[in-house]
Amino acid sequence: MISGKANCLVGILILVLFLGLIGCGNSVDDGAASVVQTRSGRVSGIEDNGVQAFLGIPYAAPPVGDLRWRLPVEETPWEGVFKADHLSPACPQDLTGDELYGLTECDEDCLYLNIWTPEASKTGSLPVMFWIHGGGYMGGSASQSLYNGAALAAKGVVVVSVNHRLGPLGFLVHEELYDRRGQAGNYGLFDIIAALRWVRGNIASFGGNPDNVTIFGESSGACSVTLLQNAEPAEGLFHRAIAQSGTVASTKYVLNLTGSWEEAAGYGRLLQEALGAADVDDMTAIPADEIIRIAKANQLPFGPVMDGIILSDDPGRTVSEPAHAPMMIGSVMDEGTLFIYELGIETLTDYEQALEAYFGENAGLVWERYPASNDDEAVYQAAVVQGSAGFQEPVRRTARGASGSVPVYRYYYRHVPPTEAGFYLGCFHGSELAYVFGNLDPNEGYGPEDTLLSSKLMELWTSFAYTGVPAAEGVPDWPNYEVGQELILRINGPGDYDLIQGLADKECDFFESIAPVVDPDYPM
Repeated sequence: MISGKANCLVGILILVLFLGLIGCGNSVDDGAASVVQTRSGRVSGIEDNGVQAFLGIPYAAPPVGDLRWRLPVEETPWEGVFKADHLSPACPQDLTGDELYGLTECDEDCLYLNIWTPEASKTGSLPVMFWIHGGGYMGGSASQSLYNGAALAAKGVVVVSVNHRLGPLGFLVHEELYDRRGQAGNYGLFDIIAALRWVRGNIASFGGNPDNVTIFGESSGACSVTLLQNAEPAEGLFHRAIAQSGTVASTKYVLNLTGSWEEAAGYGRLLQEALGAADVDDMTAIPADEIIRIAKANQLPFGPVMDGIILSDDPGRTVSEPAHAPMMIGSVMDEGTLFIYELGIETLTDYEQALEAYFGENAGLVWERYPASNDDEAVYQAAVVQGSAGFQEPVRRTARGASGSVPVYRYYYRHVPPTEAGFYLGCFHGSELAYVFGNLDPNEGYGPEDTLLSSKLMELWTSFAYTGVPAAEGVPDWPNYEVGQELILRINGPGDYDLIQGLADKECDFFESIAPVVDPDYPM
């Protein structure tokens, strides 16, 4: 575990280098793949480590000009063959400072998806695994090489990854937008739904079964997964769901967002004022990178809001609504270590101020339970609080809620990667991703045992995509998670798996007891 300001900063810098090495890039083999017909025209791909890859296929029109802050519009058909041979730029986001995702290029024209398949142009029969990237709804991209789907596709599935609008371009709420169009906010979520509709109509040509689609995501991507589980516009577009380290109930203590429409509209007005714009038309004419810069400079958060369409109630309540699909859901051991630097917690005073900001009138209760007497203890306790309040409790709440309507399989991942990032941050938020996608770089310290663990994780994930039941040789039978019998698969490391009853229940009970609830406040 990290201790103090120096180790925290060094650890994060190492993580930046680690993720930078697996950032934006093609990393594919030369060679041509099949030509496939889509709704808008033919596309050609490339070979990628034994499977076929189709990179950067448009699933919607560029959300630029008059299409900014509008629901996604279908892409324009093209003549000839579209060369889907390179990853698209990331959606606009801040790429300065400690850029964690290794990205170098952004473009507002970013609504593209990627496909890896072992059976392009054959009868669509393979399970489809649809990846939603993380990044707190403010950053990240499907173009990160960490998410290269070739190794996972080689296990007999079709892998799809998708970009969606982020930050103020993806989640701006403004009364003027609502007055004009009867809708405002959640554009990035509507993008994901548009991509799922594209998959529904086109994936059979790439070998995928449109009636067997698994959505999976990590961090804010997992929040989107659990949100779509209850969203009416997404019903019927997917058939399984995997949420890794995040739920829609996590947004308060991870993103400091309550889901309030009015609160988000206030941030929208502040953004307009900071931009010096007279109205939304003026805002639409401002370059995307300037909007991103001003939003960051004013520390304005953006993310999902209650809108009566995708999210109808407080995120903590919706997790108990009937879910669309069977679900795997879980967390990692050291969820909080990555976030304390982003929150600026380096001293005892920082810790006290963070408790006030996130817990308000309940800050004293949290302090009593997680006290600190010096800077090192403050950094440690901040990581514990962040992990418990932001991840472990929301994951438990979501698993309990969904188990009333669908089968749920809960896991707890504890393997510390043998990398420098793992040395400083432990089993940190997102550390399982290299294993799930099978992208283990030996230069980072991964060895044969890590390859073994990765193989088992891919087997569990893909078996769930095939059958709705996660299973792998050498792994205990994984029972449904149910209230009163809350069995969890604990993934300790290569060849080390066991079942446990419950997880940090006293801590979860505490944070659930003080979790805020916000009544719907969107325009009716």
